[in-house]
Amino acid sequence: MLERILVNTEELLIWARKEHMTVADIKAKVDAETTVEQSAITLLTNLSALIKANANDPAAIQAIGNELDADNAALAAAVTNNTPAAS
Repeated sequence: MLERILVNTEELLIWARKEHMTVADIKAKVDAETTVEQSAITLLTNLSALIKANANDPAAIQAIGNELDADNAALAAAVTNNTPAAS
């Protein structure tokens, strides 16, 4: 994990130099990435707990799967709708 953070930091610095970014700009990018990473950790932790809590209830597990499918579809649509077309 630490190695990935160091690689990401180095890539961010290289990109920042090319884009003539300020320290504040870099900090905002790092903060955004940290927020996304923490959100993913929270999601996986909560999902694991939810599955474990319902391990003996096949209907509840199915409902969790259905909810994840719906969330996945909504996320895919949001990414598609908010990704600029390649030029």
